[in-house]
Amino acid sequence: MMAKQLAYGRQWSATQLSTVMNNYSLPQIKQRLAFQIVNQRLVCQRCGQVVKEQARLPDGRYYCAACLTFGRLVEGDQLVYVPECNLFESIVEPLTWSGTLTPFQAQAAKQIVVVITKQQRHVLTAVTGAGKTEMLFQGIATALANGQRVCVAAPRVAVCLELYPRLQAAFANTPIMLMHGEQTAPYRYTPLVVCTTHQLFKFYQAFDTVIVDEVDAFPFVNNPQLEMAVKQACKPCCALIYLTATPTVKLRHAINTGDLTGSELPIRFHGHLLPEPHCYPLFTCGVQLNGISYHP
Repeated sequence: MMAKQLAYGRQWSATQLSTVMNNYSLPQIKQRLAFQIVNQRLVCQRCGQVVKEQARLPDGRYYCAACLTFGRLVEGDQLVYVPECNLFESIVEPLTWSGTLTPFQAQAAKQIVVVITKQQRHVLTAVTGAGKTEMLFQGIATALANGQRVCVAAPRVAVCLELYPRLQAAFANTPIMLMHGEQTAPYRYTPLVVCTTHQLFKFYQAFDTVIVDEVDAFPFVNNPQLEMAVKQACKPCCALIYLTATPTVKLRHAINTGDLTGSELPIRFHGHLLPEPHCYPLFTCGVQLNGISYHP
């Protein structure tokens, strides 16, 4: 694989680029300031966090402590990236999955296809066990068939490890890259990426479709850094889909105001309703429960 392909859609500090790419010539490289002044405060352009006063080097320059794990950014640095070119081999029928969907699943899956085709921002709310992954297959296939690059991200490594083999089986002819903090395999340039949301800091305007699972779960929920990582990994025109079983107040508000479209599947694939809790008083005046008398 050509070195420039490995750089498509990726971002580094200028120092990291020379190390990672072994000084290959990349004429498409673009640069942007690593820090900008916003409302008289120094803001990191990789993670969106305000630089703290104590994050200061002996030479007087500030650095971002919030995203230090991904390489130190120092005041005056540049973030460099290579625009995504979508140079993938054509896949006419990428979906190799032969399963079937229930009528409710099929309806939700059809809406996912519409969202991806129209590059909308959408929330799919479905109870645990509803088959959210399978409902994504047709939408992902549509994106891949149109030459798009797709990312399926989740906050936790365990979820990525579960999704990866299922997507491999469903898209057997499509190269897929798995990325997380414990991964030792070298990076590959692929049309489909499965990764933790933290790994999205390594991309910039790379994906045509981004799907984020478990947006209600730690560490993604209420984390502006990871929200920034997702936003920057999306191309300017991109389909963004959030998956959740318990939408947050913020997501509900975005749906109500029209900032996001939404669909809901409150039933599992087997069609049975979820069990509902019931309250039974144990101590009531002059009442018998299961043949036993209870008194206050």
